[in-house]
Amino acid sequence: MSLERYLNFKKILMVGVKYLEEEFTRELSYAEVNWFYIQIPLEQRHLFPKGNIKFKITFQGQTFDVSLTKANRIIKKEIIDKICESESFRVTIIKQNDGEFEIQATKQNIKSDVNIGRKK
Repeated sequence: MSLERYLNFKKILMVGVKYLEEEFTRELSYAEVNWFYIQIPLEQRHLFPKGNIKFKITFQGQTFDVSLTKANRIIKKEIIDKICESESFRVTIIKQNDGEFEIQATKQNIKSDVNIGRKK
């Protein structure tokens, strides 16, 4: 296999992996819980609408209208409160279709001190 063909194959493979992933999982940090936001990794930014366009997020049967800030954050106090009520700090965000997402929270409390100092 020639070097050029190999590089093209690798490029196609990487693009395919990047855009086939329609979900990601991350652990909420202390700052995210304390200041009521979810940081979206730059690698996952392509899943969300560009600009300041509102989209829907569903969590435990409730739907919230949100948008991303310039810092790639979803800021919604009600979502973080519901996640903390279920004592879950690992979230999975799944893209359902254009403009609709679902959050699933997993009860893996790795950080035992996340609720310390949380604003009410």
